[in-house]
Amino acid sequence: MAKKLDIDSTLQDDGPNDRNVSRTEGSGPTSVTPAMQYLPNKPTIAQGWNFVLSSAQPISGALVTVALIGSGLFLSGCFSGLGSDEQPIASPLTKTSLAVAMIDEIDPLTLDEYEDAPLSVLEQHAEAGIANAQYVLAKNLSYGKGKIERDKEAAKIWFQKAASSYWPSADDGDVESQKQLGFLYERGFGVNKDEDEAQKWYRKAAIAGDLEAQKRLAGTYDSVFELHAFDGCNLSAGENDDNLEAIKWYLKAAAAGDLDSKMNLARMYTLGDGVIDGKQVVYWYQKAAEQSEDCSAELKLGKLYEEGLLIKQDLDEAKKWYLKAKAKKSDKHAWLNKQADQRFRFRFGSQMPELSGMDIAGDEFKLSDYRGKVVWLTFYTSY
Repeated sequence: MAKKLDIDSTLQDDGPNDRNVSRTEGSGPTSVTPAMQYLPNKPTIAQGWNFVLSSAQPISGALVTVALIGSGLFLSGCFSGLGSDEQPIASPLTKTSLAVAMIDEIDPLTLDEYEDAPLSVLEQHAEAGIANAQYVLAKNLSYGKGKIERDKEAAKIWFQKAASSYWPSADDGDVESQKQLGFLYERGFGVNKDEDEAQKWYRKAAIAGDLEAQKRLAGTYDSVFELHAFDGCNLSAGENDDNLEAIKWYLKAAAAGDLDSKMNLARMYTLGDGVIDGKQVVYWYQKAAEQSEDCSAELKLGKLYEEGLLIKQDLDEAKKWYLKAKAKKSDKHAWLNKQADQRFRFRFGSQMPELSGMDIAGDEFKLSDYRGKVVWLTFYTSY
């Protein structure tokens, strides 16, 4: 499928006569039909194009066809005043007045695919005007990722190009473009930072059912945060109306299975002004615990029950959740397992391991049989 290509007329021309090529019939000058725009000297979509410039009898007003073999680029140029004794020449393309430019679409990749794409593919697609490629290239330049040296100024330019490329499709209702444009406005990448604009574009995508947009939109209203300490936390309650709006969109994302939104709901119901609800806190941490690979939700539940935060204190429940947290091993989140073990030991202490043996009389025994009693144990062993 082909689409009309708006070639950037601001790109460098080949010389002073690029925009006004003219000839007389036979030898002298005559005006050429004005072009839409000009193809740049160095095509950016593919390297090493070979082209054939062909025409029927080169008479006045002939339609000249340029085929760029191997690139999929098809150009038609309308000329007037070419004499019958002149032959069309394969001159630099910026000297050719183009009436129509068509280009086969490059199949765009997803953002994740561009993250893993070779640099040559990323640059090729970015130069071709594909917004996701421009965004990933800008991000890589910003952080020095993907075999690219860090270049903040170049990153800024590519973020601007990405914003411009996202806008038309976002305005036409493309959900992915709306979400990405919202992100650029939220962070101020390539555009002036504007929370209202960010919310506008996120909302369009969120209403269309995009889970990530729902979560991001909720995040723009969520001002409730928690700074953890071992024995407490500092908190910010946020604004009541904003909290309600954040919860509205977190609920939609959580209903679609988003783990982060479930954890965020539990946090907001714990701390948010006007929305605090202990039962909801327990409910959403339990839902998160069913899904999460780490033990963060179990650890939260243990602490809630241990300290009686928003719910009735229940040490048996606290112990149960701390043990669940300890048992849910994760190499990536080993620090959470360690924290669960510390909380458990701090509250419930350490228990002696079970010991069994034979007493002097030859009777077998277990140490647990003497729990709560004072006993003297003498151990004999041999080497």
